[in-house]
Amino acid sequence: MLELNGEPDDTEIQALQTIISGGVTGAAFQAIRARLKAFFDPRLFSHEVIPAKVSPAIWDNITRRAPMIGLGWSHWATNPDNGATFRGTLVFPLIIMVEFAKHEDRYLGAQIGSGAYMPGLLGLQEYAIGALNNFEIDDVGTCRVNHVSSTELAEWNKDGKATTVLDITIPNVALDLDAVTATLNDFLRLQEQLICDQDDFGTNTLSVRDQ
Repeated sequence: MLELNGEPDDTEIQALQTIISGGVTGAAFQAIRARLKAFFDPRLFSHEVIPAKVSPAIWDNITRRAPMIGLGWSHWATNPDNGATFRGTLVFPLIIMVEFAKHEDRYLGAQIGSGAYMPGLLGLQEYAIGALNNFEIDDVGTCRVNHVSSTELAEWNKDGKATTVLDITIPNVALDLDAVTATLNDFLRLQEQLICDQDDFGTNTLSVRDQ
């Protein structure tokens, strides 16, 4: 049984903050998001986070503005030969959406506005592959684009919109089990603090949102 030790030092606090903010998976997600924003200018492309469960209403909200770049989290596929080390492939779905009146333009793009050319799905997916395939993330691994398809979300798209889905993978990513184990006591202490905070506010429901 774990027991709470004394107050954590700065190193323990930093390790705990890293893990509870997503650890290696969170670091990979943030690095991929930053890479996408560097190649797909947020002034033109809407950048969205795709939740684990998407209802029609949520989908309509996420895709309200095109072109759109959406990144989600899928799974961590463990290696079959894992021993004491937890190791496997991180998988992140990337969604690209465009909106054009003509079917052909959704694939090939068209001139818009003052005459500038906006690529369609086929061009944008190649830029995404170029940006992410072989992209190295420090202390995590190297990205690979393993699958590209326009069929997964076809039934969700409203008239004029089209999507392509790319599976972004990072193979052979290991969990730093020693770091996780070293902060378990601090994680228990954090839970005690959260429980006390709930009691102080007279509620059993935690509401967490971005600041």
